[in-house]
Amino acid sequence: MKKENEEKKEIKMKKEKEKKEKEKEKKKKKEKKKKKKKKKKKKKKKEKEKKKKKKKKKKKEKKKKKKKKEKEKKKKKKKKKKKEKKKKKKKKKKKKEKKKKKKEIKMKKKKKKKKKEKKKKKKKKKKKKKKKEKEKKKKKKKKKKKKEKKKKKKKEKKKKKKKKKKKKEKKKKEMKKKKEIKMKKKKKKKKKKKKKKEKKKKKKKKKKKKEKKKKKKKKKKKEKKKKKKKKKKKKTTT
Repeated sequence: MKKENEEKKEIKMKKEKEKKEKEKEKKKKKEKKKKKKKKKKKKKKKEKEKKKKKKKKKKKEKKKKKKKKEKEKKKKKKKKKKKEKKKKKKKKKKKKEKKKKKKEIKMKKKKKKKKKEKKKKKKKKKKKKKKKEKEKKKKKKKKKKKKEKKKKKKKEKKKKKKKKKKKKEKKKKEMKKKKEIKMKKKKKKKKKKKKKKEKKKKKKKKKKKKEKKKKKKKKKKKEKKKKKKKKKKKKTTT
């Protein structure tokens, strides 16, 4: 009976062990499946991002190309504009020169006419000029007199100014000298005061030292007296 019971127990134990093993195996499988799934998911995600990156790169390049194209377009436009401007300038220049030529012919004719009139006028002017010169001379004389008068006045004014300046500078110099003397005196006084103070200080220090020495001496004397007294007392007791 005991043996039978033990066998039963063993079978039961075995069964339990197997059950546990099976469960363990099941769990392992589940875990493996899970890991596989996770890996797959990760891979998918990675590929998705790769695709995204590729797309982005493509987009960027497209943009770059577009920009380049536009730049080239702009450049061409600019070139064209420059060419047209040059053309316009040339045209304008030609027009200007034509106008200039026309003007010069006109001016030549005018000059000729003017020359003729000038000759006529010259004769008349000569007479007038003589008269004018006479008056001019008179005027000049008057002006010269006036100018000299003004010059004289100016010279005197300058002289006065110079005198004033000299006086001012002399006063300034004297004041400076006075100030310097005053400052020297002040400095001397200060030095004297300082010397006096230091002398006083030294005297005080010396006095203090002397008193200290005196005190020490007194103390020593006192102690000596005390010792002597003590000795005397001891002698009488014995």
